[in-house]
Amino acid sequence: MRKLVIIVSLFLCAAVGCSHNSQEATKYIEKGYARFQAGELQAAIADYSKAIEIDPDNVEAYTNRGYTYQKLGDIQKAIADYNYAIELDPKKTIAYYNRGLLYHTLGNERQAFVDFNKTVETDPNYALGYHLRGLTRHALGDHQKAIEDLNKAIKLDPKDANAYYNRGNFFTKHGDDTPAIADYNKAIEIDSNFPLPYLNRGIVYLNLGGYQQALSDLTKVIELNPHNAVAYSYYYRGLVKQKLGDNDDACQDWQKAKELGYNDAAAMIEENCK
Repeated sequence: MRKLVIIVSLFLCAAVGCSHNSQEATKYIEKGYARFQAGELQAAIADYSKAIEIDPDNVEAYTNRGYTYQKLGDIQKAIADYNYAIELDPKKTIAYYNRGLLYHTLGNERQAFVDFNKTVETDPNYALGYHLRGLTRHALGDHQKAIEDLNKAIKLDPKDANAYYNRGNFFTKHGDDTPAIADYNKAIEIDSNFPLPYLNRGIVYLNLGGYQQALSDLTKVIELNPHNAVAYSYYYRGLVKQKLGDNDDACQDWQKAKELGYNDAAAMIEENCK
């Protein structure tokens, strides 16, 4: 799946009567955010930590430090900071969302579901919350509720190509080819350089016997050259070419898929290529 946007909140202390500690902490938060934007992640951590030292109840310092740890790949420290942020502010939507993403990455779909559920509970208009809750629901086997969540996400953000792509995947996995193709079409309409809808639409066309459409889609993926889809595209394009009677070209595609690490191609070469 394509990377999803994780939002970092920047605290600006503008309230009348803000304490000296909060003002000092805010200076470090602002400094940390600037360093984060510049790619100086360890320096940003140091600034957020200083803000927490000055003001131990500063929700934004924990939230932003958690996100910075997340960018550094230190998942446990990121989760610990989001835990503190949520303890201090149980309505901190972004902390639930970001923590949910971490649990989703770890494969802990049940805990991720809990966090995405809290995301939309605290902000009913948070489209990405419904989107990710839909992914976790599908992973947990609740197909219908997953579709409903993707429907809601698309209603809130009709320009999210990823949401259409993922809903299309749900339809594909359950044999609903017509709505799946419609969703892949929409994802491509929104972002014509998004390779994965072409890949999955091509596979659906292959299964339906629409070999020319499949050939066009799979070739498009190869032209876009995404690292995570090219091997699949060569393999499936080989299957299409075989169906069209072009065995020599099919073998070339399977050989390329094998070179790119798609092991299933070796069996096709062994069986069909001399």
